[in-house]
Amino acid sequence: MRRLAIHARIDWRERRQLLRAEFPTSIRAERASFQTQFGRHTRPVHANTPAEAAAFEVPVRRWIDASDARHGVALLNTSTF
Repeated sequence: MRRLAIHARIDWRERRQLLRAEFPTSIRAERASFQTQFGRHTRPVHANTPAEAAAFEVPVRRWIDASDARHGVALLNTSTF
């Protein structure tokens, strides 16, 4: 199992602005699972319809998982937000 650890300390002073991170992969997963405040949620990762294309941002708490039949990726966060 390979692992990439990213440690960041950000002095965020903006108001009403969100910080977004994007990690492109070559995984061909049909769905991704992620933790929300109400448990685990699963959503398609493709954009076949306008509704799916509009749902590209997700409210992730501590983890997200995307896997296909051969391999997968998980993004883990040590803080709540």
